[in-house]
Amino acid sequence: VRIFKLHEQIGMMYAGLLADGYLVLEEAIRQTKSLEEAKNLDVEALAKKLALFMQAFGQRKDVRPLGVSLILAGIDSEDTPRLFLLEGCSGAYEYKACAIGIGEEESKGILKGGYRDNLSLEEATALAVKAALREERKPENVLLATIDLKTKRFREVTLSEKERMWKKIFS
Repeated sequence: VRIFKLHEQIGMMYAGLLADGYLVLEEAIRQTKSLEEAKNLDVEALAKKLALFMQAFGQRKDVRPLGVSLILAGIDSEDTPRLFLLEGCSGAYEYKACAIGIGEEESKGILKGGYRDNLSLEEATALAVKAALREERKPENVLLATIDLKTKRFREVTLSEKERMWKKIFS
């Protein structure tokens, strides 16, 4: 899994084939700049553009589908957090919480069981840490990012933050 900041309030992470991920990342950067120049930077619009880009690889017989899943997250113009999951050539789907990578099904179950609409950023981050780390995983092997609704800033969760929450959860 790799994490990338596309804009102050939009980021993406992907899991899968490295080259395919970078191909989608380059398109995401291009589309983000284009939408920003048009003063129409919207997470949903970006998700749809990336989904169309990714679908093109699965619709032709001479090109293989992209071997990558990605999560696109951001804060829209109405200050609403948005989270989209894009996989191969299947389109963009909006979720309240999702996971990709190793152990994603188990992680999704933990997220589903612990998610509430009124979670604070700290509570939501702790839930993500719990879903991602489980006891057999180490904090340094998991990548997490957050977007603070107050500051509208996308950032990666630091190792020390993950370790602190891991100790709190599994102690």
